[in-house]
Amino acid sequence: MTTAPPSPTSVLIRNARLYAPEHLGLRDILLVGGRIMAIEPRLDISGLPELTELDANGASLSPGLVDTLTHITGGGGEGGYATRMPAMPAEDAWTSGVTTVTGALGTDAVQRTHTDMLAHARYLATQGVSAYIYSGNYHLPVRTLSGSVQTDLAWIPDVIGVGEVAIADHRGSHPTAEELARLSADVRVGAMLAGKKGVLSIHVGDHEDKLGVLFAAAERYPVRLSHFYPTHINRTRELLQDGIRFAREGGVIDFTASTNEGLLAEGDIDSPAAVAEALSAGVPAERLTLSSDAYASLPEFDADGRFVRVAMGQLHSMAEAVKRGVDDVGLGFDTMLKTVTVNPADVLGLPGKGRLAVGADADLVLWSEDLQVQGVISQGVVRRWPD
Repeated sequence: MTTAPPSPTSVLIRNARLYAPEHLGLRDILLVGGRIMAIEPRLDISGLPELTELDANGASLSPGLVDTLTHITGGGGEGGYATRMPAMPAEDAWTSGVTTVTGALGTDAVQRTHTDMLAHARYLATQGVSAYIYSGNYHLPVRTLSGSVQTDLAWIPDVIGVGEVAIADHRGSHPTAEELARLSADVRVGAMLAGKKGVLSIHVGDHEDKLGVLFAAAERYPVRLSHFYPTHINRTRELLQDGIRFAREGGVIDFTASTNEGLLAEGDIDSPAAVAEALSAGVPAERLTLSSDAYASLPEFDADGRFVRVAMGQLHSMAEAVKRGVDDVGLGFDTMLKTVTVNPADVLGLPGKGRLAVGADADLVLWSEDLQVQGVISQGVVRRWPD
């Protein structure tokens, strides 16, 4: 039986090695009413009712992870009804460290709907997960809740953008540069009316055109590369090189953290390795993000486009990618954290997310010495904490 989560109280965390996501050293941090109230080397607090005091014992404390692509109602279906993925349970957030998700439809906008996705996002919100959704899906013309992209963005607080629109993929509708430029304008106008950032999430397949239609849109029409947010850029080495060019010319690129041995054998580049390669090629760190693609299908097709098998994206893949980036690739913990906290929060236009600062949302993750998720606080409520 699902019950409503507890309301935010006052929480004082002592002796935390703070990553904001930049390393700040040992700090105490005070959370009141779902927000960060104070961060100091030592806090002496008295007079706060129902104050819960926790000792981090020198463990690393970071912002909650921000996921820009989560199929919260389940994705898949490319192999028939038995290949439909399940919806996201709220409990997965507390084991994965993800405190903010962005729901999307993918291939299937026939049997899965935006109304169901909006309802599930609002369910997750009742359980302490900050949840937003994209209008649209793989295909054009765009399917919406209210009848248009602009009114979805202007009228529905949960709608944060449009996506994921598919390019370079046999499952997409092969949009032209003109169509994408026009859609970008719709997103921008609707977002401006609502005071939102506005995101146009682009699913990129493995066709040889890669990001060509996005470059064409920016060359021919008054739109910028930064108006598009392409994901799955670590799908192939050729796409990664195109993505590096895209990011060096002003865009933000997203790498998919979920993968498996079969996809890696077929050419996927593990997301931490993709981050390292992009940084070494001169891409500014703030233009790189990771997302989980959780609860999506990870289908494999043969050379003739026939479905072969499917796996499922995992929410915990983001925290695991952070660990691999540090342990296997040699990147700094703060460098990897930026790709899953402040950078995606900035892409989504959520200034209260992805950072530990006074006034920011009280979403935090406690990491063990070997970089496992040990504790999670979301919206100021302790969801998980080590004994």
